[in-house]
Amino acid sequence: MNRKINSLLILFLLASFQISFPQAGFTVKQNNFHRLDSLIVTGKFGKINSLIIVKNDSLLFEKYYNGFSKDSLQNIYSVTKSITSLLFGVAAKHFKLPDLETPIYKFFPEYRLIFDRAPAKKRIRLINLFTMTAGLSWDEFKGYPKAFTASKDWVASVLRMPMAREPGRKFTYNTGISFVLGAILVK
Repeated sequence: MNRKINSLLILFLLASFQISFPQAGFTVKQNNFHRLDSLIVTGKFGKINSLIIVKNDSLLFEKYYNGFSKDSLQNIYSVTKSITSLLFGVAAKHFKLPDLETPIYKFFPEYRLIFDRAPAKKRIRLINLFTMTAGLSWDEFKGYPKAFTASKDWVASVLRMPMAREPGRKFTYNTGISFVLGAILVK
């Protein structure tokens, strides 16, 4: 599944940066979108549900496959983390973003009590979210914590998770962190 999604992400980046690979017989130009479409239809890249190519705020190509439409929800799994990081990079180009060493509690005055009740959480920095070293107790592979999925406020739910270790010590795969990063990005 990740290979298929990665193929789309790579194609998106190729279109965005006008990169071509003529030795592979494919350059990203308007007239190649139809060739790409036919490769998707034939299953060359596996099961792909949609292809959208945007460049300079202009929609260059949009097509849906396998019964999907622009209104269909699609689970993109771990691609969320890459896209969130990519969006931070875009935002950094256009806006002044805080330093990666900034403690995350500074972004969330509305959750002051969560940080006050667990002072170790005040040491979680923005870089810890990007590297998934926040130190929160989370076991992605046993399923998302019920408190997370049942909550109406996923950011608060993630921030309420107990600390398992000091931030920065150990990588722990954590989907919830993507929601915290997204909340920071929109602030």
